[in-house]
Amino acid sequence: EKGNHCIFVGGTGLYIKAALFQYQFQEGTTHHTYDSFSNLELLEKIKKYPIKELPHVNNRKRLVRLLNKLENHEEVSKNGNTLCYQDVLFLYLKAPRKLLYEKLDARVEEMFKEGLLEEVTSYQKMFPNSKALQTGIGYKEFIPYFNKEQTLEEVKETIKKNTRHYAKRQETFFQNQFPKLHVITPNYEDFEKTIEEACQLVEKELQDS
Repeated sequence: EKGNHCIFVGGTGLYIKAALFQYQFQEGTTHHTYDSFSNLELLEKIKKYPIKELPHVNNRKRLVRLLNKLENHEEVSKNGNTLCYQDVLFLYLKAPRKLLYEKLDARVEEMFKEGLLEEVTSYQKMFPNSKALQTGIGYKEFIPYFNKEQTLEEVKETIKKNTRHYAKRQETFFQNQFPKLHVITPNYEDFEKTIEEACQLVEKELQDS
């Protein structure tokens, strides 16, 4: 309202869309988890309805959410595709894939050194049925370990794999959902150059607007 410019940083893509786009959250009339159905079975049930854009078979949350709407006869609309503001500049830091994966793997190694096993074990004792423990990356992978089905090293490798897959999905989401996305390759040896490149893009946008 004062005409000042705001900088909005992070977190997930959905969080940013909810803040900057005309995004409305609707409470469903009933909600089924469809635990007895596989992702493929959910997709086949959805195909029985006149839906133009089908969710990806690996996106279980979206499959469940959409099928609930369809079976509840609720409106299915393309939500959150209109910006709330006229002048918005999207900057996206994108590291080369190989380097990104190396950094993600190193981060998981560091998490284990900092006591991830002890953290998850304490949560598992206090909240054994917690949704976070059963669904969150870095937590859910420990379930086979607690059940004596996998070694700790196998758990670590699964966390690395799931983290890399999540990062890839995030990248796809940002590239598909955000208009005029300016991609910046981070300079990890001299991050000041990355900041300088971002500032130049912002200044150019201000001059053109």
